[in-house]
Amino acid sequence: MSLKQKYHNFVHFLQNLKDVPLLLMRIVLAIGFYGPAMMKLKNFDNIVQWFASIGIPMPTLNAYLATTTESLGVILLILGLGTRIIA
Repeated sequence: MSLKQKYHNFVHFLQNLKDVPLLLMRIVLAIGFYGPAMMKLKNFDNIVQWFASIGIPMPTLNAYLATTTESLGVILLILGLGTRIIA
C-alpha cells in the first residue's frame, strides 16, 4: 500500500469519527437536562406551587409544558433530533 493510499485511508477514518464528539456533547447536554426533568416529574405538585409563588401565569399548564419539554428534550438530544431547538 502506497503512502498516498494510507493517507487517504487515514483521512477517511477521521471523517468517520467526526460524529463521535458531537454524540458525546449531546450526551453531556442531555445529562444536564435529565436532572431537572426528573425533579419536575417526581415533585410535580411542588413545581406548580413554586411556579405560582414566583408569579408565573397558569402555573399548572406551564409546569406541564416545562416538564414535557425537558423530558422530550433529553430523548431528542441523545438521538440528535432537533438539537438546535432543544439546546
